[in-house]
Amino acid sequence: MKSLVEKTKEHKVWLSVFAILFVLVSGIIVWLNQPNQVIAKKEIMTTTTQSTTKQTTNAVVSELESKLSNEVTAETNVAELEEKLSQVTDEKARNDLSQRINVLKEQVAVKVEEKKQSETQAQPTVQNTAQKSVVADEQPAPKPQPTDTPSPASKSTQQPVQAQRPVVTTQKVVTTTQQTTQKPYRVTPLGNSGMEFKTEEEAFNWAWQKYLKEPKPYFTFALFDSDGDVYGYSVEWRE
Repeated sequence: MKSLVEKTKEHKVWLSVFAILFVLVSGIIVWLNQPNQVIAKKEIMTTTTQSTTKQTTNAVVSELESKLSNEVTAETNVAELEEKLSQVTDEKARNDLSQRINVLKEQVAVKVEEKKQSETQAQPTVQNTAQKSVVADEQPAPKPQPTDTPSPASKSTQQPVQAQRPVVTTQKVVTTTQQTTQKPYRVTPLGNSGMEFKTEEEAFNWAWQKYLKEPKPYFTFALFDSDGDVYGYSVEWRE
């Protein structure tokens, strides 16, 4: 029979062995799981980066959509839109926005040309008005007509004239005022689309729907009437 002291020592030895084995096994498990933790961390970082990039792209796309829906003018900044387009990482969205920006660029070019024509047409009118004003200022004042003064000799030879009763004839003057009012008519021919719209927005929306079905370049332009005012808008397809 083993004594109590020996049994106690034996239990202590086994406990020490079990403790050592537990520490070794735990260390092996931690060492084996370390690569998995690194991979998981990389996956989390990649997912977070992709999510942030997607949110940024969506924000840029929304901003471009908003600016493309605004009315096109000669002052529209196309370069700013192209700079924003470079931040879009989604290839499909980038291609779609790139096509719309190209169409917008052509429309801005047309607007710039119309503005130049309007300024060119307005310039001769200002010059003519200035020339008329200068000519009016340069015209000399009319010279006073000399008044005949009768000489003393002519006074003595004048015969008395019998006074005659003046005969006054009164004629009724009839003034006829003819008012002619002509309604302004369109002088600018329609585009090859054959369509006419009241506003530029209606023309652009109609052309954009056609473009989505059959992509081809186009631009909208203003139609002028006989008074020189904007009569409407039309669409021109580029072959």
